[in-house]
Amino acid sequence: MRKILSYNTLILELILYSWVYFFFYYVTFNSQYYEEKLFLYLGIQFVVWFLVVWLTHSFKKFNYKENYYKSLSPFVNSYILFLLFTIPLLYLFSFSPYVVKRIYFSSTIYTLWSFVFESFRYFSNKPPRTDEIDIKLLKATTYPELEELSNGNGIIKPDEKETEAFHSNEFSEQLKKTYLAEYPSLFEFISSNINLGQFKSSSSIVIRSADPYNINVIQDGSIEFLINLHELNDIRRINQYFINLNEKLTTGGIYVGKFEPTRFRYRRFLDNYPSLLARLIYFYDFIWRRVTPKLPVIKRFYFAVTRGKDRSISLAEGLGRLYYSGFEVLKLHEYNNFIVFIAKKIKTPSTDSHPSYGPMFKMKRVGKNGNDIFVYKLRTMHPYSEYLQKFVFDRNSLDVGGKIKDDFRITTWGAIFRKLWIDELPMFINYFKREMKLVGVRPISSHYYSLYPKELQEKRIKTKPGLVPPFYVDMPKTMDEIVASELKYLAQYEKAPIKTDVKYFFQSWYNILIKRARSG
Repeated sequence: MRKILSYNTLILELILYSWVYFFFYYVTFNSQYYEEKLFLYLGIQFVVWFLVVWLTHSFKKFNYKENYYKSLSPFVNSYILFLLFTIPLLYLFSFSPYVVKRIYFSSTIYTLWSFVFESFRYFSNKPPRTDEIDIKLLKATTYPELEELSNGNGIIKPDEKETEAFHSNEFSEQLKKTYLAEYPSLFEFISSNINLGQFKSSSSIVIRSADPYNINVIQDGSIEFLINLHELNDIRRINQYFINLNEKLTTGGIYVGKFEPTRFRYRRFLDNYPSLLARLIYFYDFIWRRVTPKLPVIKRFYFAVTRGKDRSISLAEGLGRLYYSGFEVLKLHEYNNFIVFIAKKIKTPSTDSHPSYGPMFKMKRVGKNGNDIFVYKLRTMHPYSEYLQKFVFDRNSLDVGGKIKDDFRITTWGAIFRKLWIDELPMFINYFKREMKLVGVRPISSHYYSLYPKELQEKRIKTKPGLVPPFYVDMPKTMDEIVASELKYLAQYEKAPIKTDVKYFFQSWYNILIKRARSG
């Protein structure tokens, strides 16, 4: 790829370089060090500096479509090479320790000031990523852009000849050629999965903004179709944003949005940095932008500093928040390191005021007499994963042992916790609260409960769920075998409760310890 030379960058860097060395060499050095070989060294070092920045393309023009890290990486590479070449060059001239120290110090100062200067230049000239004020309404008009028709008093006056409905082909063309002109593959994804002719242009909006104001000003129930081209990672209160959007959309209304999931974030670091450096940077990024926002007290400091910008969000969390807020995800699409989703409003947002988010959380489960209980567990899934159970089940079905197959909601360390039962230790809280007993059927969600036959549903709610389920005795592999295993246990429990639980307790632990039975 051809690099376009920026003479402005070349001249500005040359001025900065010359000024730093003039100050440190001719102002701070004593006159006794103005020796002839020092001037020779300065000339050679200048040649080294010029070659290094030229070879690393530090003089190329900024491509503002690239992110900050990728744009500044040529400069960082030139700084590293320049400092590395300075060391052998200094000792080649056999300068005194004082001179070596001063020269290397001034070289380091140059690289730091240059980095700050180039960072400032990048951010000051980079076009804004959002249109915080300019909301584009797809009005019924023949103009490629919405034009304001004023009656002389500053009031927008619509053309009375224009009809409310917008022909599907014309609507599609305007969306393609105007509002999504820079995103042809995104338009293709939307148009191939949605019938654009079903929407009125006057109730459709395209924005690129993380400012919730641009949603709050919309009249409730007035929008059928909305696209926001700005990533959710920059929105401070995502749930509140979705809930407000839910109120503005009509039932069945479509919302198209995007976010960068955690795995794509990791891939971005690998693309922009050497492998080891990328992993190191990602580790600190993960702690700061993924872990810190979930910690009860520290998260206040995090949001005060970042304002919620550039937050790390997993795929499960992003989709789970949508379902929590009353949306159904219809389609997903990978686009420029983002996940683009098409979601439909199907209901009002959840009334659950405590969705799972922290390291230990409560899950709503079906208890005795069909009453809801909240089971305590250590997190093994991404936040808001519980709202995705039907979504994942419909696409993945069940695996061996009754678990959902290829469940992307489970974290890496969560899989380890499950193997060692570490995640289930907090359920002893439910045991001491007398909501569960030591041995019994698993506490399951209402969705999973609905998959069971009527006979088992009725038998299940006659007794408390247990910490040690009959699963570990029979080790069923299919849904039918799970149903048969639980029916067998419950039938025996009805006849001899204590005897049955003692037998199942010891048989379960025998299989766990000797036969290495695992729940997965």
